[in-house]
Amino acid sequence: MGSGAAVREGQTSRSERRQFETKDSRETKDYLTLDTPFTEKNFEEVLSEFQLPLATPWVIGSIYPHFEHRSIKTGDDLIVGFTMRIPTRRVTEMNIALSISHNTTTRQTQALLIGLSEDDQKSLYKKLINPALSNFCFHPLLLPTLLTCTHEFLLHERVDLLYGDLVRIEKWSGQTVIPSPDLQDSPTMGESALTRRALTIAQIALPAESEAQALIQTIDLIRNSIDSVDRPYEPRSPDVEAWKKREERIRAAAKVLRDYLDCCNARAHTALWDFQFLAQRADALMNALYSYAAQQTAIASKRDGAAMKAIALLTMFFLPATFFATLFAMPLLDVSAPPGQSMIRDRFWMYWAFVGPVTFTVIAFYIAWTFVDKRLEAKEQKAAKADTGGAFDSL
Repeated sequence: MGSGAAVREGQTSRSERRQFETKDSRETKDYLTLDTPFTEKNFEEVLSEFQLPLATPWVIGSIYPHFEHRSIKTGDDLIVGFTMRIPTRRVTEMNIALSISHNTTTRQTQALLIGLSEDDQKSLYKKLINPALSNFCFHPLLLPTLLTCTHEFLLHERVDLLYGDLVRIEKWSGQTVIPSPDLQDSPTMGESALTRRALTIAQIALPAESEAQALIQTIDLIRNSIDSVDRPYEPRSPDVEAWKKREERIRAAAKVLRDYLDCCNARAHTALWDFQFLAQRADALMNALYSYAAQQTAIASKRDGAAMKAIALLTMFFLPATFFATLFAMPLLDVSAPPGQSMIRDRFWMYWAFVGPVTFTVIAFYIAWTFVDKRLEAKEQKAAKADTGGAFDSL
């Protein structure tokens, strides 16, 4: 169950059960929940009091990566809103939803963040009280930036795990001779098990590649949104000096956030290239394992073929002797007849009367079956060509 937090002027409170489910989220079990003290009623009050974007419930229920900038006009104040969603997609353990409102007049920021675990909340709190960032907690894009950097860090952790697994499989399968001190003993795993493990790496690397691309897009959207917060607004307070100081702090915070995002963007591109490399390398490893398995199968088939050939030769060697032994053992022949008396008895013709027609019938049935089978195959090929419209005729 995800945990939730409502944030206003640095205050944090726990939240309570409310699920946001969609058809897709029920199927993937990738939805979020709100915990105490949220209920159906006071959750709506929080949305109104914090002046959060109307799309907040939709963002919480969504299972797709998302970042969007929204403008909300309330009286004379212009509220800048942001919504953000980072689903787990079974690639990382991060699964959060964030909704932010920022009053451009008072420079007050209010936010609703759910999905962070206890450890993640403690880690985020340590970052917020860091002297380098504590003076910029009023900036609405500080939380999205920190969460994005955390997401990028988790992706790099996944890269390290997948790369370690891939090296182990290559070592165990004998596809590499690169020494690895942490792999002293090789487990007794067959080619099929090793191939499945390589396939698992490819199956994780491909959605992780998509996750890295979504992260890069989110970073670009956050950078573009900084400009909407960074630009000066008309002062509505008689204290112009205080307004100027706030604007200077906004610009200083924007510079720090851009530096964070630049570093995160570079590392996210590195993670993307790593996932692409891992997917290609896992695919090459699977092809090598398939080729090795096919080679072993061919060797076994050749060995079985040699054995069958030996059996066939032995059968041909003993077949004439077996035939005549069976023929002489028939009661239709009298091999003990005295000289001058015929060994063939009167009803010997019955043997040929049965053997001849039955043999002819078997051969005729085989020829007819072969003819019908070819006709059916030709008919199926004609039907398949008609379904495809002859698209594969040139292949």
